[in-house]
Amino acid sequence: MPAPLLAADDRRPLLDRLRARLARLDASARQSTHLPIAVASAIDRALPWGGLCRGAVHEILAVDGGAGAAFACLLAARAGPFLAWVAIAPDPYPAGLRAWGVEPQGLLVVRAGAADLLWAAEECLKSKAFNAVLLFASKLSLAASRRLHLAAEKSGAIGLILQQNLILQQNGFSNPSAARTRWRLSPIPGPAGPTHLAPSPRWRLDLLRVRGGSPRSWIVRCDNPGSTLIVENSDG
Repeated sequence: MPAPLLAADDRRPLLDRLRARLARLDASARQSTHLPIAVASAIDRALPWGGLCRGAVHEILAVDGGAGAAFACLLAARAGPFLAWVAIAPDPYPAGLRAWGVEPQGLLVVRAGAADLLWAAEECLKSKAFNAVLLFASKLSLAASRRLHLAAEKSGAIGLILQQNLILQQNGFSNPSAARTRWRLSPIPGPAGPTHLAPSPRWRLDLLRVRGGSPRSWIVRCDNPGSTLIVENSDG
């Protein structure tokens, strides 16, 4: 027996609820185009998109490889549960990644030679299977960064290029790139705390370049690895 039709007065509350739900879904879709780095913080306000834009490539220069990987994993974990780790070496340590929010069951490790590294990262970005792709690479050409950016743009994933060459970092790493942002991460000593607790990671985070914005610097820490960053102070 077919369900009885609703009278006009009865349909109005239902339609109002549907409109409200659609509005929430639309707002959620708009919010998903960017990734908050530190909620309601000066870092996100300094970015034109109110956070790290998805569907784009971002560069991270790290004086310390461990700190760079930790920061990249923190961002990748906030992007979603599926991460492709593309590198020649080293292999990730699952327990260490979990501390930064990356769960092993959502991780794909791709070990590639130097000749295939860019191709592997591009294919992962194109696949739409990953929320983020982390590429450990040396200096990339402008053409290579454009290829990665176009792949990320089509899939909506975030591409993170982790550079660990100290010489390039010291001169500002001024080569042209299609990356939407370029960051430099430097570990700094944390304040003394209880001897039975590990100190909270503290970093100097420099935004070296951003499309549509200006360079900035912050001192940040992460009391609970895997959570958002806490901004201690900035350059104003």
